Amino acid sequence: MADQLDIDDLIPREPEHAPKPPAEEDLSIIVAPIVIPDRKALVDTKFVAALRSVIKQVKELVVKDGPSLQLAVNLQSRLTEAKKKLQAAHDEMKAPFLTVGRAIDQAIVGPNAQIEEAVQILRKAQVDFARAEADRVAKEQKERQAEIDRKQAAVNAEKVRQEKEAAARLEEARLNEEADARARAAQTPQQAANALDIDEVAPPEPEPLPPAPPPAKSAAQIELERVLHAPAPVAAKAVGVQMRTTLEIEAVDVDKLPEPFVTRTANLQALKAAYCVKWTPEKPIPVVEGVIFVRKELPVTRVPRV
Repeated sequence: MADQLDIDDLIPREPEHAPKPPAEEDLSIIVAPIVIPDRKALVDTKFVAALRSVIKQVKELVVKDGPSLQLAVNLQSRLTEAKKKLQAAHDEMKAPFLTVGRAIDQAIVGPNAQIEEAVQILRKAQVDFARAEADRVAKEQKERQAEIDRKQAAVNAEKVRQEKEAAARLEEARLNEEADARARAAQTPQQAANALDIDEVAPPEPEPLPPAPPPAKSAAQIELERVLHAPAPVAAKAVGVQMRTTLEIEAVDVDKLPEPFVTRTANLQALKAAYCVKWTPEKPIPVVEGVIFVRKELPVTRVPRV
């Protein structure tokens, strides 16, 4: 007798050492936490008090002799040194924030580049499609116009043929009428009298014919109207985007430009290198046509080495 099969044996079981599914990739953009330092004085009270004292002396100083001139130089030297210390304290306190700012800026460089690359791909695809659509519409419009011209030529040819046929019928009627007139003119008097006896009763006036119905449209006219009133080709467009077409300058040859589009500028760097860099107060002020040189004097303090 066969072994009895339990219903649980029909349920597939995972092996004991089945591989775990891969963990979901973390796509977060993580930046180290920003640590804001505790409140800290940029400079101490002693520095501020000294600075106020020096500024007060500067405002009250009148340079009128040698000692007052030396005092002005000394005060300027102290202010220069104070400025350096203030800038150093500023840089030291600002450094952590600059580091964090650079880290934040760097964190989005990669994603931004990927976004821009993807956007450029999409933009190129849209521009290529728009150009292809424009070419397709232009081609279809050209073919449509060529077909209209062919149909119009067929209608014109048929019209000319109908006019020729009508003219031929009129000419035939005129020739028949002239032949009848000549026949009547050739009758003898007796023949004319006999004709009058026979036709002594004048026939009744013919009733006016109803107006002729408009001529039926020809096959060529029907084909022309079908092409004229067919929907014109239209380029496909997407919702939510508008193609903006602008004109840009790719390259310029200055030598071939018309004069209104050329701007002349002075090469200040070359002028400074030629006349200002190596100039000393003992030399005369150079004379260059189109240039005005100005002699400038600025006191520069030298901090003595300790």
